[in-house]
Amino acid sequence: MTGCVAHSMAKEGDPRARVGRWVAAILAQAEERTAAATLAVLWTAAGPGLRLTA
Repeated sequence: MTGCVAHSMAKEGDPRARVGRWVAAILAQAEERTAAATLAVLWTAAGPGLRLTA
């Protein structure tokens, strides 16, 4: 994800447009399918030690 966002931001010459791309990427994480996938990865990676709750 980080590499994709950096690549997308690099395409913009205007700093405001780069920030806009970054904000769009962050907000995309709240989209239902992306959020579910992100939670699944975090849940799996955390293991029992972090005591994450759904």
